[in-house]
Amino acid sequence: MVVMDAHQDAHFRAGLDDTGALVNMLTIAKAMKMSGYKPKHDIVFLATMGEEFGYSNAYYEWCVGAWYAATHTHKAWAGRIRAVLSIELMATEGAPFNMKCTPELKPFFDKLVTDNAALLPYGSNVTTPAFSWNDQWTFTAAGAPSVMLSTDDDLYWTLYHTNFENSSLMDWPYLAQCAKLIQRMQQGFDTGLLPYSLKSRADDLAATVDADALTTAGAGDAVTARLTDAVAAFQTAADWYDANAAGMASEATTVNKALLAIEKDLNSNLTALSPWDATIYPHQQVLADVQGMNAALAAIKLASPDKDTALTALGGTYLTWYGINFSYPVFLKELTRHDPGYYRINWGGQGQLPKPLDVMPEYRMIEAGEYGGAITGLTMQRDYSLGDLDKRLARMAGVLESVTAQIDALK
Repeated sequence: MVVMDAHQDAHFRAGLDDTGALVNMLTIAKAMKMSGYKPKHDIVFLATMGEEFGYSNAYYEWCVGAWYAATHTHKAWAGRIRAVLSIELMATEGAPFNMKCTPELKPFFDKLVTDNAALLPYGSNVTTPAFSWNDQWTFTAAGAPSVMLSTDDDLYWTLYHTNFENSSLMDWPYLAQCAKLIQRMQQGFDTGLLPYSLKSRADDLAATVDADALTTAGAGDAVTARLTDAVAAFQTAADWYDANAAGMASEATTVNKALLAIEKDLNSNLTALSPWDATIYPHQQVLADVQGMNAALAAIKLASPDKDTALTALGGTYLTWYGINFSYPVFLKELTRHDPGYYRINWGGQGQLPKPLDVMPEYRMIEAGEYGGAITGLTMQRDYSLGDLDKRLARMAGVLESVTAQIDALK
């Protein structure tokens, strides 16, 4: 299936977020019906609630409707979704057509906008990765490739969530052009070989795996070698697939079945969150925190401890900024709401969040010149994070080894 999604909640009488997108989605459905268009595969038109808010006393309180659909109501869709086209903010006058997509879809969208320039009077942007402030993210973390489609610019964001964000901002002819473009996207996922670039995904992942950085941080030599070997093998297999995909068109049914399984494995296992809501790979936040603690330890172990360098390094770890700028109880509350075990973690639980890092006691010790206590505390926290990092590297290697075998089976 192809899923078209728009959220039907709106602040005040919002003309664009997301009323314009919902109207666009329904217009596409109506046009399909009136024209007699018959897709080869199911198209699901999904209107969600709770994109702006959903639960009280929760950090991950937005996108709750999409999260519930992806993980509860329609959990069985995982591995069957060819693409999620998540429609937002249609259609702001003068604003470019923006696409935020999973890495394997970027070459497809790059070509699509080139081929359909006449439908894009204000230009376009295609970027990765999936965006966590939108419904697309929950479906991606459940295993589906996705794209968020929006038309916004700097002016729009000055009016966002105000009573000025209304239908007067709408460019109606542009709305029609956006609908045509979205339908052409849908058709690209409906017939023939699915337009996934495994090479694009492999290259995106490889750019985040630096063996030297991992071993310097303290990751295990064996697990680091296993992951780097797995990444290299995945890149080789992905390069082969992209180079030979065109010749597999006659076997599209068989190949597409394998591609959907590969996409489910990649997206559900490699989609993670930073504590600041950025989409990352599972190892990246833990590695960054280890590096920050290592830098702080090195600075305070000097013959003449470098307090400023240590504090700067710790200030860049996890959510420590909150601890520095707010009271300690407020900081601890925020950590609690980010904990994977929190009772209302909601879609954040899909993000492979690490155990929250609290280095504020050590931060205050360094401020006070109590370096011995800070060294003891930071060493314990760093060593725990290194254990978590090694586990994450091993899991990622296992996923890549499995996916590479699936690609090799297509040869």
